[in-house]
Amino acid sequence: MLLLRHGADPWRQPVVRIAGFDVVSDSDHRINANLSPVSMEMAFRIAREGHYRGGGEAEVDAVIGAHAALAEQLAGVSGPEALHGDWMFQKVVPLVLEQTGRPAEGDIATVLSMEVPDGTGGFWLAPGEIRSPDIEAQRPLDDNQFGRERWDDH
Repeated sequence: MLLLRHGADPWRQPVVRIAGFDVVSDSDHRINANLSPVSMEMAFRIAREGHYRGGGEAEVDAVIGAHAALAEQLAGVSGPEALHGDWMFQKVVPLVLEQTGRPAEGDIATVLSMEVPDGTGGFWLAPGEIRSPDIEAQRPLDDNQFGRERWDDH
C-alpha cells in the first residue's frame, strides 16, 4: 500500500526473465483476483483506496475476466467456505467494477445478489491495523481464522 500511495502502478505488467526468456507477468490486480483470503483482503484494501482506476482496456478485461471466473465457481455453491468466498467477493468486486467503469453481468451479478447471512466472513485486519494481532491464532499463513475485528460494515 505504501508504494501505491506514492505512485506505484498496480496495473504494471513487469517483464520477468525465466530460463533465458522474457515473460510478461500479470499485474498485481490480476494476481489478487482469486479466492485466497490473503489476496482478497489485499484487493479489498487496494480497492478501498481507489487504486483500480486508470487501467488499460486489455488489463481491465483480464481482471474482470478473472473475477467472472471466480463468480462462476461461487454461483450456486453452498456451505461455510463458499459463503466466505461470496462475502469476500461482495466486498471487493463492487469496488473494482465502480473504479473500472464496468457493469455487473452474468455470474458476477448473480454472486453480488446472493444473500450472505450476518456473521459470515471477515478479513484478518481491522481498519488501521497493518499487521495481525500478536497472538498464535492470528497468523496470516493460516486460512482458517477471520480476525479479531471484521470489515463487515456493521
